[in-house]
Amino acid sequence: MEPRDLQISYNLAALPKAVYQLRQWADTASLYTLSGDLGAGKTTLIREWCRQLGVTDAVSSPTFSLVNEYHAQDGRVIYHMDFYRMRHAAEAYEAGLEELLETPGALVFIEWPEKAVELLPAQRVDIRIEAPQEGERLLRAERR
Repeated sequence: MEPRDLQISYNLAALPKAVYQLRQWADTASLYTLSGDLGAGKTTLIREWCRQLGVTDAVSSPTFSLVNEYHAQDGRVIYHMDFYRMRHAAEAYEAGLEELLETPGALVFIEWPEKAVELLPAQRVDIRIEAPQEGERLLRAERR
């Protein structure tokens, strides 16, 4: 595998270790897209990432609001977007995508990015989560 790629196999008990490994590999990236079937664990991964950053807010899927905002212990802002219910890509702009991406030091997580991939900057980390069998997850990440 290329150094630009990462693959991790994990279960729920190993999720903290998997997220830590992903965070170390991703280094200073600020935009992360998460793809996978419903129930694959996209929001669960973001919840664990936020926990590791000291977020005390409840982390949940912003399916209806399109965007949730959290605050890390170190003061960074974390934006969690969910494009699942979007009917067209322009809704991402209406939800403030451009402003979120320009927020200095912010981390941005986007679930269901394929709904507006043409609006996303080329520089990002794309994460795909699959469930090859019950209780197991396979994460593939690519640094663009």
